[in-house]
Amino acid sequence: MNRYLIPIIGFLCCLLGGCAHLTSEEEVMYNPYIEAFTAGEVSRYTQPTLILSEPIPAGKAEEWEKQIQITPEPEGHWTFDGQRTFIFKPAKELKRDTRYKLSIDLSAWWNIPEKKYRKFKHTFQTVPLRVRADLVSLDMNNVHPENYNVVYAIYTSDKELPETIEPLVGVTDAADSRWQHSADGRKHQLTLENIRPGERDIQLYIRPNKLNIPEEDLLQTHIPDSENFSVYRVNYVREPERYVEVTFTQPLDEVQSLQGLAYLTGNEQGIVTITENKLRLYPESKESRSLEVILKAELKSKNGQALGKEVSWPIQENEGLPAVRFVGDGVILPQSARLSVPFQAIGLKGVIVRVLKIGEQNIGQFLQTNQLDQTGELMRVGRLMTRQVLFLDDKSYDLKRWNTFALDLNQMIQPEPGAIYRVILSFDETLSAFSCPDRKEYTREEIRAKNEIAFREELNRFDEGGWYYQEDANTDWSLYRYQDRNNPCTPSYYFNKSEGKNILATNIGLMAMAGTDGKMIVLAHPLRHTEPIEGVSVQAYNYQRQLLAEGVTDRQGMLTFDLKKAGGKPFYLLASAGKQRSYLRVDDASSLSLSTFDVDGEVVQRGVKGFIYGERGVWRPGDTLHIGFMLHDKEKMLPKHHPVRLGIYNPSGQLYQQKVSTEGISGLYAFRIPTDADIPTGAWLARVEVGGVSFEKRFRIESIKPNRLKIQLKTPKHLLRDEVLNLPLHVEWLQGAKARNLKFDLQGTFISTETSFNNFKEYQFSNPAQTFNTEESQLITGKTDAEGNAMIQARLQVGATAPGMLLGNFVTKVYEESGDFSIDATRMLYSPYKRYIGIRAPQQGNQPLSTDKEYSYQLVSVDYQGNPVGNADLSIDIYKVDWYWWWSADKNALANYVSGSYNKPIKHLDIRTDGQGNASFPVQFARKEWGTYLILAKDKQGGHTTGLVSYYDWPELEGRRDRTGADNASVLTFKTDKETYRPGETIHVSIPSSEGSRAIVSVQTGTKVLSVKEYACQDNGTSLKIPVTREMEPNAYLFITLLQPHGNTENDLPIRMYGVVPFKVTSEEGRLLPQIETASEWKPESSCSLTVSEKSGREMAYTLAIVDEGLLDLTHFQTPDPWTSFHAREALGVHTWDLYDYVLGAYGGRIEQLFSIGGDDALNKGPKAVVNRFTPVVRFLGPYSLRKGEQKTHTLSIPNYNGRVRVMVVATDGMAYGNAEKSVLVRKPVMLLGTLPRVIGTDEEMEIPATVFATEEHVGDVQVTIQTSDEMEVIGTRTHQLHFEAQEDRTVSFRVKVKSQSGKGHITLTAIGKGEKSTYETDLDIRSVSTRQTQVMHATLKAGETWKHEIMLNGQPGSNEVELEVARIRPLNLTGRLSELCEYPHGCLEQIVSKAFPQLYLSQFINLTDEQSASSEAQVKQIISRLRSYQMASGAFAYWAGQTGTNAWGSVYAMHFLLEAEAQGYAIPASMKQQALTDLRKIASNWKEPSDRGVRESEVLIQAYRLYVIARAGQADIGAMNRLKALKLSPISQEMLALSYAQIGRADVAESLLLQTHETDITTSKGLDTTFGSELRDNAIRLWLRCVLNKEEETLPLVNQLSETLSSDRWLNTQETSFAILALADYYRKYQPETGEMNFTYRHQDIEEPIRTPETVWSDRPLQKGNAGVFPLQIRNEGNSTLHLLAKISGESSQENVPASQNGLRLSVDYRTTDGHPLSIEALEQGTNFEAWITIQNPTARPLSHLALTAIFPSGWEILNTRFLPIATEKVKVDYQDIRDDRVLSYVDYLPAGNQVTVRIHLCAVYSGRFYLPPITCETMYDQAIRANTSSGWVNVK
Repeated sequence: MNRYLIPIIGFLCCLLGGCAHLTSEEEVMYNPYIEAFTAGEVSRYTQPTLILSEPIPAGKAEEWEKQIQITPEPEGHWTFDGQRTFIFKPAKELKRDTRYKLSIDLSAWWNIPEKKYRKFKHTFQTVPLRVRADLVSLDMNNVHPENYNVVYAIYTSDKELPETIEPLVGVTDAADSRWQHSADGRKHQLTLENIRPGERDIQLYIRPNKLNIPEEDLLQTHIPDSENFSVYRVNYVREPERYVEVTFTQPLDEVQSLQGLAYLTGNEQGIVTITENKLRLYPESKESRSLEVILKAELKSKNGQALGKEVSWPIQENEGLPAVRFVGDGVILPQSARLSVPFQAIGLKGVIVRVLKIGEQNIGQFLQTNQLDQTGELMRVGRLMTRQVLFLDDKSYDLKRWNTFALDLNQMIQPEPGAIYRVILSFDETLSAFSCPDRKEYTREEIRAKNEIAFREELNRFDEGGWYYQEDANTDWSLYRYQDRNNPCTPSYYFNKSEGKNILATNIGLMAMAGTDGKMIVLAHPLRHTEPIEGVSVQAYNYQRQLLAEGVTDRQGMLTFDLKKAGGKPFYLLASAGKQRSYLRVDDASSLSLSTFDVDGEVVQRGVKGFIYGERGVWRPGDTLHIGFMLHDKEKMLPKHHPVRLGIYNPSGQLYQQKVSTEGISGLYAFRIPTDADIPTGAWLARVEVGGVSFEKRFRIESIKPNRLKIQLKTPKHLLRDEVLNLPLHVEWLQGAKARNLKFDLQGTFISTETSFNNFKEYQFSNPAQTFNTEESQLITGKTDAEGNAMIQARLQVGATAPGMLLGNFVTKVYEESGDFSIDATRMLYSPYKRYIGIRAPQQGNQPLSTDKEYSYQLVSVDYQGNPVGNADLSIDIYKVDWYWWWSADKNALANYVSGSYNKPIKHLDIRTDGQGNASFPVQFARKEWGTYLILAKDKQGGHTTGLVSYYDWPELEGRRDRTGADNASVLTFKTDKETYRPGETIHVSIPSSEGSRAIVSVQTGTKVLSVKEYACQDNGTSLKIPVTREMEPNAYLFITLLQPHGNTENDLPIRMYGVVPFKVTSEEGRLLPQIETASEWKPESSCSLTVSEKSGREMAYTLAIVDEGLLDLTHFQTPDPWTSFHAREALGVHTWDLYDYVLGAYGGRIEQLFSIGGDDALNKGPKAVVNRFTPVVRFLGPYSLRKGEQKTHTLSIPNYNGRVRVMVVATDGMAYGNAEKSVLVRKPVMLLGTLPRVIGTDEEMEIPATVFATEEHVGDVQVTIQTSDEMEVIGTRTHQLHFEAQEDRTVSFRVKVKSQSGKGHITLTAIGKGEKSTYETDLDIRSVSTRQTQVMHATLKAGETWKHEIMLNGQPGSNEVELEVARIRPLNLTGRLSELCEYPHGCLEQIVSKAFPQLYLSQFINLTDEQSASSEAQVKQIISRLRSYQMASGAFAYWAGQTGTNAWGSVYAMHFLLEAEAQGYAIPASMKQQALTDLRKIASNWKEPSDRGVRESEVLIQAYRLYVIARAGQADIGAMNRLKALKLSPISQEMLALSYAQIGRADVAESLLLQTHETDITTSKGLDTTFGSELRDNAIRLWLRCVLNKEEETLPLVNQLSETLSSDRWLNTQETSFAILALADYYRKYQPETGEMNFTYRHQDIEEPIRTPETVWSDRPLQKGNAGVFPLQIRNEGNSTLHLLAKISGESSQENVPASQNGLRLSVDYRTTDGHPLSIEALEQGTNFEAWITIQNPTARPLSHLALTAIFPSGWEILNTRFLPIATEKVKVDYQDIRDDRVLSYVDYLPAGNQVTVRIHLCAVYSGRFYLPPITCETMYDQAIRANTSSGWVNVK
């Protein structure tokens, strides 16, 4: 009986080469009175059946025969079982290939109100005769063994009689034929006997017939020549037994031993049998896996002939395994007479076909989350239309092989052509044709019934709502076992076995292009040909599906949208022509990929460009930043006076300052940003925002001091290892004096860099398996001669094992006689090898290569300058790399892999390059050898090794990746006739093309589309001419798209190709030529003038800067050059979209959009400095404006400075740009330079050298004197006498001792001679490395009582403070604790949130003044803004700004803060909040209990906190909460989870969780490293829960504990302080203290004031920065209520010797010479370079986190900070580092148990004297008990 269930009929039919189609009037409609019926394509021998939904009512079935009929009416009769089932029994078989209509009148039996259900009609069709043939075997003939028997299997689509099939099949070779026919009449075996050998083909074909079967060839068989013993074919048989059968051209020698001659890999001892010319090999394992047949050359035939060569034959693993797949890629079907989608199946009796419809009204919503071929959130936009089983075993196909079928979609799509249909093919175990011994076989009726149930269940899920649609047929994952996933005899194999494809029927091809100018061009072309389509209606919708614009294409098929008028940016386009629809997403990410084209450059944002510049390359903390900005608004996109906003961001990403300007001159703006002396050092950021776009420039702020010597080192382009180095060095004082007889040193640091040569860009020249650690050259020392010259000579030996070229960073220091030095840095390429080997892979990019295919790897040998050199002997080694090594993506992993003694190359060969340096070698891997390979090529003589990694995979998998990735077949290759043009010239281009194709040529720039033109193309290529215009300056791009008619393409040809080629356009009109006129020398402490003009008298605006060249030389600063910046090549700024990649049958995979953005080449815990030690000689003026023909003179006042300055002019007129510079000496006959340390310490002594310059002859006597402030005293003489006759310099010294008072000192040096006076004076910071001591005093005052105390202030002068807090509640030390939070020097995520979080609740404790309230609000807003720089793309937050890793607890904590801030009215950026919440929800939903016990408790607590925050946001994940509740939790995790339940109103669950905790079991959270936990923090959480659950009696002990701790002098970390204040705020909000007021008299020193306030807490700071002594304080309670008093006294203890200390942490410091030898530092020679190696070790059994290392060095030592130098340096091994004048602050986020980290700091003993060596300290920021320090001491520099 054939039963076919109602809901799946009429939408889909399965084709096997073709089928007739249902007409619309015959379409089957749903009928509730019919349960099942015969449908689809059926056998001629079928008995048509119809089953009613319920029995016919009694008494109404008598004349049932009249109500049912079938047409055309066959011979036969109907039967009825008296209940529901009708069966037609034909007298003979039905007609072949005939459509029958079955109809029944249901109204005769039931009173049916709806007319459409009264009669039911449907159709079915009998199978047409189709014939297929396969070769079964080539056998030896029994009678004539030298001849063959050829056996074929002929398959028919239905049962056929022998008299029908035998005359139908013909053979081209005369032979005896023998037929055998199967019982079911569908398989027919034909044997051709006694076929003579010979190299020829036999053809089976369909003879002329009367059955309307097309005459065609069925099969061609090659007959071999038996003289040659060889393999004819290999066949893999699975049933009834599993074996591999190899057929040979001759019979085999049956007596030969086959051991080792024929076997399956991995089964060398397996069973092998011989039968005539066939050899069978039996695998041992029944598991399905890849096999490979090995046949050795020694295998012999019966006549003794050997095989001659080894044969290996891979057997595909999936042969016979059930699988289904679509054929071809794409979504769009160009409409034609038949819309069919091919698919292939293997090992299946049938497939489940499901079709979902995404209606036209839902396409916009679908595109919000999907491309045309994607499936996100299907249940929200689509609905399941049908689910049916298509059986594939009706038509005698060999189901053990891939067979191709097709789905006819006409009936499905015609009702709504604008809809997208999702077609899903899947299967389950019931449809498997794979033979399994214990599998139950299901009838078709059972399979259909199961499918009907599944269909109804799926429909119910669509009605219930949801968003994710499960496409897999199997959803019961309780049956899944991973180890059985590849075994088709287990249920696990049938999971994840679905294939889906979206289908859209349309003939409208769409293309769109848009720049930043607000214009979008849309083009429409038909897919079946390429002429433009006129009259296509196009609508542009935004992301919210609102209509922005609409229009109709013109005769050129073109339409232009003005997006500015539209008021928004389109997200997708809808094109309509009649009933046809096309859709095109036009968001940025959906544009065509340009990653394979040369389109990089400066990005033009929204039509404007910007240039940020400064007056130098590095600033000191405390300097004023002078930032200039030029706006290039070529298209006049912005109105006049449009605001330009400059933001300055510190290294942590925090906004430091912001300024706005609306008064630029010709697009030129100038900003002046003063900085504080204690700002952090490092890489800062300037961001300019204008017109909705932003421009950025990195700059450095470091504790630098300017050079006083000008250092010029001439270097070659390359340095070569082991060759003599000759580098000329010239040094002079900045003011021009000769730097005679000065000591210098030079040292190179070498790091690995890319090795590449211009003519061999596709070759790899570095060794991926070789790591290189930074190496340093020997220190080269010497002295300049009398002219300041020297020749540096050395032979460098570094880099003997380098992977390729190295980058040498050479730092030159030249020392003054005073000990101070100037520094210069230069970088050069350093070649460790004279010859390099390059290797080029055969694949493009990272595409995998296919197994079983030979590839050629190209080699080249070149010298170190890239010139080919021949005859290099090379050694090639190939390694197989295990996947876990490869996926580590680490050079160290590859290096370890190759160097391991157990890893040997699997292949080796020797090769020599030819005379031109070229060579190649082949590589091929068998199917079973898939994987990753490391290929190394070594130069045997030269020593260089190169290599690359290639991945080989099975061809079918590689093909699947190709369909989803980029492919070169879509690339159109062409080039212009030259690279650079001038306006008025013509570009000539030739493109490959064919007849009927069409070229769409657009000229695009960095901002817009300049032109679009179409060309009809000719065969064999088309030539194009494009005129060049001024608009194309500075460069433009030719974007050419070549379209071909869909009907003319095959699957391996592209329907659309595209290519992009850049070209330059230049003219002189865009360059300004500013001129500077001034004297070549200026005199210090005088006025001078300079004149600025433009060479041709053009108008311009400009800024003027005069800067000390000693500052500029530090970074090799170049005068800002806006012309080069604005005329640098612009990146292509036009996005292009089209839908051709989605066209079925078109070749060319979808490519993800990649951006290449060019750059701009123009531009904690530290002491609060009280002195600007190095005031820079910098003047920054402007902007100024020059009218046409005008010049402007500027008068400047020159400070007390001698040296050299650079005058710099940067100019623009809004469209043209230029710059100019001039170097000017600043000097007078007698000049003086003093040399002092950056800081000095109390009780220290120092030598102060004074260098006097005589710049003229016969200066005569010069008197040099010194004066100091009271904080210092001079030891010895205060005056020196010098005498000069020649131009020279001399140095004298003074010795100064610092007294015990810290603060600011002042020193003045004076030189008087020849009527001139020169002074050098400076302020000097006097530091004291001290510890702040704190004392807390408590008192309780009842009504009328007085508290009086004389407080002893023991701190150093100027450091004593007194804080007072009076409250009606237990004292909290609120003022002190908030001060600690705000002043905490570090800036990690947790700490910045902790600074702001308590500020939200201040008003609950204190009635804030307007000023206090504004300050608190500003801090909260600043932290909210600052959090942006910590947020990652995922939504989570990093621990430090700019880090790539996220912090779990910190992310939850930050989100908690944001939610509470929002609840109090603060504006939270919606995107930041949504991204963070989405991330938390995703992690919470997918969270699993960690198996690592070491992190389990922390991770569980984080999950509990995460669930609370999600619930607080109103998005509770109750499932995740319940899953966590089921685990065994620590008490604190239970209480945190209870807060989650309380938040969603389930106080009962929260209560039960609380009851499960026992106070006696409470322990400190062990998640210290990840949750910042402590007992105090956890008690705050416990108080918080009890407040929520109204457990007032349980709160009091916790309130007392938290209050007592906060009010004590105990050190607390930021997390403890923050959570304690939050919990107490919640407590006092819920349990308000009694109303009333405080009334007391407050007296300190001689001041008395009455205080009467309703505040709960009152605070004051009566003493700040006080001296030591007695401080009287008195409080009298004048009110009726009890008052609680807290006084906090703090001051800095005096400097003293500190012993070394270690507690839970080990800290050591080793001082070493630059070549690594130990060094004693007690007495160092002046000028000694050395290093401090500071090692932090974790000796505990648990990891430590958040370590802060503070290294303060003696005043006489200089920290050699080279971060600002223009050289590359190796990354430090800490997470953040701040380098100040006298100290280095380093932060380590995580230090595993037993591990250590070493920080290397480069130092130099510069200043003579006796100096204090402070202790180096390290502590964890969240546990003060874990800390260590070294001992202090004293050092001398001589």
